[in-house]
Amino acid sequence: MAQIPSPVFSTASVIGSGLMGTGIAAVFAAAKMKVTLIDTDEKRLGESKSRIQGIAAELLSAQLIEDSPDAVAARVDCASDLAACKESDLILEAIFENLDAKHALYTQLEQIVSPSTIIGSNTSGLLPSALCRPFRHPERFLVIHFWNPPHAIPLVEVVPNPATKPEVIESVLQFLRSVRCDPVLVAKEIPGFIGNRLQYAVLREALAIVRSGAATSGSGRHRDESFSGPALFGRWSDRNCRPRRARHFLYHRELPHAATSERRGRSSIDERESSSRKDRTAFRRRFLFLAGGASSGSGRPPEPRVAAAQEISNQ
Repeated sequence: MAQIPSPVFSTASVIGSGLMGTGIAAVFAAAKMKVTLIDTDEKRLGESKSRIQGIAAELLSAQLIEDSPDAVAARVDCASDLAACKESDLILEAIFENLDAKHALYTQLEQIVSPSTIIGSNTSGLLPSALCRPFRHPERFLVIHFWNPPHAIPLVEVVPNPATKPEVIESVLQFLRSVRCDPVLVAKEIPGFIGNRLQYAVLREALAIVRSGAATSGSGRHRDESFSGPALFGRWSDRNCRPRRARHFLYHRELPHAATSERRGRSSIDERESSSRKDRTAFRRRFLFLAGGASSGSGRPPEPRVAAAQEISNQ
């Protein structure tokens, strides 16, 4: 088993004990760091310890760590007060994707921590130039985007804002390598960063192949199973993850083509073209839903990253 190098930062805080926040805290704790996990939801916060133990058990089983799950979980302190992160070298925000909520949190944070504390966001769709607007010290802020599940996917996208200091970027890159992550620097911010743009490009091409009639939407083996889709979309494998349900729709639905139209007795060209238009509309709604928006008819208020998804989908 390879020796884990000493982390660049001695202490870190993660704000938000959801799926990603808890997973990121577990990654830090597995690297022998002292971590503070902060959330105002006491119930969810109380459940985080057992989830961290479960993650540590997986890492131990894979011989990626030597410590027991209890020892890893013991390095994580749970708190509901934001002041608990005051002494942290690094603070990573992992709350829900709402720009106003993140701005309000950053305003509070700057009143608590020192100007030298590095603050990052785990956002997957909001641009750092928009996120850093309320900061008095934007030079210490950048996006640090982990993938789900963080303990199984080492890729981390690091996206600075235009004011981020080079030494801050380098410190974060070194730190991520020290906790066994594989950071990729996105030198210029673009909607969707790198990973999501590649995934959406593959998704667009997959739908184009199906619509052309070159392939059907899935094999018989996958149509009747609860899991579908290529390994590329493995980060949405958690059955409680909302985007997975959108992916489930995309890969399980049998898209209109000549063979299915004939089986259903709708073989006319006009009907097939109408069905194809409906499918394109449905795909666009589901694509935006996958990106975090409310275009699926869910009734949820739209989120800021929908604009990024729309820009990607139109390219």
